[in-house]
Order: sequence, then C-alpha cells, then structure tokens
Amino acid sequence: MTLCSKYRYLLLFLFAFIGVESWKYGIKSGINSLVGIILGLIIVFTVALSVRKLGRRVYKGIYCRLGFDIVYEFLLGKSGKVKQFFSIFILISTPLFMLNAYSSNTQFWLFIVPMSAITTMIVYCSFKRRTLEQGEG
Repeated sequence: MTLCSKYRYLLLFLFAFIGVESWKYGIKSGINSLVGIILGLIIVFTVALSVRKLGRRVYKGIYCRLGFDIVYEFLLGKSGKVKQFFSIFILISTPLFMLNAYSSNTQFWLFIVPMSAITTMIVYCSFKRRTLEQGEG
C-alpha cells in the first residue's frame, strides 16, 4: 500500500484545511501554507535520509560535535516516540511558521498549527511503518 492510499483521510483533511484557509484568508495564504508544508517535508526527509546514511558514524568525530547524534536519536525514535514526534513537528513547522509570520492569532491556531500537526502525523506514521518493515526484513 502506498503512502497516499494509506493516509488518504489525513491528506484530505490537510487539503481541506488549506482550502478553507484560502477561502477565509485569501489564496496567497493558502499557497504560503502549501509551500511551507512542502518545504518542511523536504527538510524532514533530507535530514532523515542523511542521518540514516551516516548510521553509527554519528557518534564519532565531527558528526558528534555538530549534533548529528542528537538528531539521529530524536528523528529516528531512538530516544522515544514523543521526542521523535516533537522533532518531526519542529522540522516540518519551521518553514510553515516562517512563511506565515504575520498571520493573525486566529489563523495561526485554527489553521497553521493543525496543518503542521496533521503533516507530522503522516510523516511519523510513515517513519514508524518504515522502521517496522526494516525490523522484519
């Protein structure tokens, strides 16, 4: 089962949020949110891929001094599920929050934070699924 078919309800919910935000606050706001989510996804998957490629080398030399060991443990769930969820949320929401820096409080709490949380749930579940598949194989 592909990612899109497995999480289609979360994706529909996410696009519904973007659509309602575009209708209520203008198309520019909806486009900013969509671009922020895409940038956040690119950041998360790039960091996760690079940390996975490094593997155990993150605990040695320059990688450890740059903090890759902390990213490795948090992003891949070595330090617990809550820290993994929170680190994914931070990486995803940073560009979304930056692109919508001048939004109202209502827009922020009713649209931007829930969109970040929904996207985080999708990525967290895909990471969890990938970890389970790698553990079985």
